[in-house]
Amino acid sequence: MDPSPRNPADALLRMLETTARQRSLRRADLERLQKNADEYEELQATLEALPAKVEHKILVPFGKLAFFPGSLRHTNEIMVLLGDNYFAQRSAQQAAAIASRRAEYVRPQVAVAQAEVNQLSAQLKQIRAYGEAQDVQPGTFEIREPYEDDDDDDDDDDDTPA
Repeated sequence: MDPSPRNPADALLRMLETTARQRSLRRADLERLQKNADEYEELQATLEALPAKVEHKILVPFGKLAFFPGSLRHTNEIMVLLGDNYFAQRSAQQAAAIASRRAEYVRPQVAVAQAEVNQLSAQLKQIRAYGEAQDVQPGTFEIREPYEDDDDDDDDDDDTPA
């Protein structure tokens, strides 16, 4: 049994759905990677600004609805996640360098994901253009009948006299 559809409209719709699903998955990955890159860059900027002052005035969260005034001290001491629940205490300058390296690691992944999304978008555009050129609509199908040649008649009985 052939699993491929006999109807070109069904095959085209399946290609469109599959490509659209792949593009939406890659877009979600692209958004996640872009968010990570932006967060690393924001973290790096914050870590570079922290040691400028000895003490920073902030509002400390107290529960879900309350805040009270407080301050940050020892802003040059940062606990950095090294991976697999291993942490190291680093200076703010060292932590900023780590955040910078992590952002640089994510940027090529963002570029690759963007290229894949662009490629899938171009494929979708080509598939839609092909469907419009072939005038394939959902629910339509092509009728095919076997061709029988009339020249090879074996019924020569009509020509012979009785």
